[in-house]
Amino acid sequence: AAAPRPDADYDYSKGDDGGYDYAAGMNSGAPTEATGSVDLMGNNVTASNAAEKIIYYANVQVETIDFEKTLDTIDILLDRYGAFLESSSVTGRDYNTYYYGYRSYRSASFIIRVPVAQYEGMRGSLPELGNVVYTSSQGQNITAQFYDTESRLNAYRAEEVSLLNMLEKAQNVEEMLMVEDHLADVRYRIESLQTTLNTWQNQVDYSTISLDIKEVQVYTEETVIPRTFGEEIVDAFNKSVKWLVQAGKDIVVFLVAAIPVLIVPVVIIIVLIVVLTKRSKKNRANRALKYATNFDPLTGQPINKPDSDNN
Repeated sequence: AAAPRPDADYDYSKGDDGGYDYAAGMNSGAPTEATGSVDLMGNNVTASNAAEKIIYYANVQVETIDFEKTLDTIDILLDRYGAFLESSSVTGRDYNTYYYGYRSYRSASFIIRVPVAQYEGMRGSLPELGNVVYTSSQGQNITAQFYDTESRLNAYRAEEVSLLNMLEKAQNVEEMLMVEDHLADVRYRIESLQTTLNTWQNQVDYSTISLDIKEVQVYTEETVIPRTFGEEIVDAFNKSVKWLVQAGKDIVVFLVAAIPVLIVPVVIIIVLIVVLTKRSKKNRANRALKYATNFDPLTGQPINKPDSDNN
């Protein structure tokens, strides 16, 4: 049977170097610039609904005076938070104690993977292991890288489909070999990008805690750095300002709370002031009237009134 004829969209012409030109065919099937993305579950992803992809990583160093108990507690924490050990190593077990007669302090290192929803919870429980002497936490936002890579993956997948269509329409062995060669390259890129996305997604879903355990006889005391004179002045000033602000708030609250209690005494005081003021004015008026009737206004001498009994 005759081989099927290629569509007009595909150009099987050969260049001057005898090479195989399939660019025109790819233009019809593979986007050269991704405008969207499809997540690993096959859902369309745009800039507006893309979930953030953040990788969390912590470094923790712990001292313990009971090494075996600490190792048991690690197993308890793994069960509690649904975590697992990606790697672990323990060194300095009692080998030197038995053979050289002196104490050998042990140490251990663990790489713990914990579901991102339990990351902060597990970090907060690490003091159960012993004395935490160092801890740090970082978050790497790979959202843009993730979805850019996902878009490129989708473009290569579309290109793969076009190449498969071209392979079916190839007219001779040379054309088939050229398409298959490019198809192998595209599939390699697809596999590489898919592996990258899977690794990133795993790191996003499961945060990483690097835990170092060191056996000690006595816990390291926290070093207290003395404050400078300037820091003490600033601290004293800040405390004074906070005290004044709090005192002002307390006074305002007291006055507002005391208003109902103070209303009655205030009203009584106002009434007393009004009554006493009126009484004082009346007394002054009576004294003035008495003075006017008993003293001569010109001489200031008392006026001798005739005795009513002598009339």
